[in-house]
Amino acid sequence: MITYNQICEKLGFDPINSTEYNGAEFATEDDNYSNPLEILSIEEIEFLTEYAKQNKH
Repeated sequence: MITYNQICEKLGFDPINSTEYNGAEFATEDDNYSNPLEILSIEEIEFLTEYAKQNKH
């Protein structure tokens, strides 16, 4: 079973509450930017998406 804490540990940061990754990088294309979520599996990304929808601030 996937948990939010496991995802945070794998990434090394809290993806929902992070101020480092505030979405500004996604507004423009930058070849030097690597997406930190690339290391997540499809299942983890789906879990994170649902978690974010259910826990909107």
